[in-house]
Amino acid sequence: MLGATSVAVWLLLVGATVGQAFQTPFPLGRGLLGAIGIEPTGKRLVVAVYTVFHYAAFVVAATLAARVIHWSEKTPSVLAGAFTFFVAVAAGRERRKRPITRLSYARAMTASRSRRVAS
Repeated sequence: MLGATSVAVWLLLVGATVGQAFQTPFPLGRGLLGAIGIEPTGKRLVVAVYTVFHYAAFVVAATLAARVIHWSEKTPSVLAGAFTFFVAVAAGRERRKRPITRLSYARAMTASRSRRVAS
């Protein structure tokens, strides 16, 4: 709960400094409601729904982490597996941050061909 509150307060403070206190939770809540097929009606309702989801997500993540840690006390290899999974997911997210476009692919292929011709 402390983690969820910290993130929520931080986003509120950052948004308030630029004059838009709910700039982050409103679009996230609108996207969440849109994903489940509900048309958002009011800004306060959307922010409230997202806040409930935000806290629930933190509770689920913390519960899962606690279960893995307790499980790893009996079977240490579980912790190694969880760490490997975390690193793989993080690496996958980093790779997706730089999308490959047709233009960048074409440039890479041209550079590769010119290196082969030069050698």
